[in-house]
Amino acid sequence: MRPCRLNEAFLINRYLLLNAVRIMANIALQFLGNREPEYHDRLEVFANTNNEIHLIIENGQDDCCDIVLDLPTAIRFDKELRKQIGIIKNNKDND
Repeated sequence: MRPCRLNEAFLINRYLLLNAVRIMANIALQFLGNREPEYHDRLEVFANTNNEIHLIIENGQDDCCDIVLDLPTAIRFDKELRKQIGIIKNNKDND
């Protein structure tokens, strides 16, 4: 994953996307990273107006990237995420 530098065009685009989403559902969910607090890692996820899943990842140091998933890809991502969570749970149970 290649980080992108925050710039004015990106911020304007993100503002417009978020406002479009807020009109649609008024929800954007944020997850904070578990590294040291000074990193300010953050993942934001929301459905955009094109019925796609939009994920934005920021590392708190002006680096970010985003990805937009269509519904079939988002479903596959969900399944893989659940699978990886299951692996972590099994590893913890075996410790």
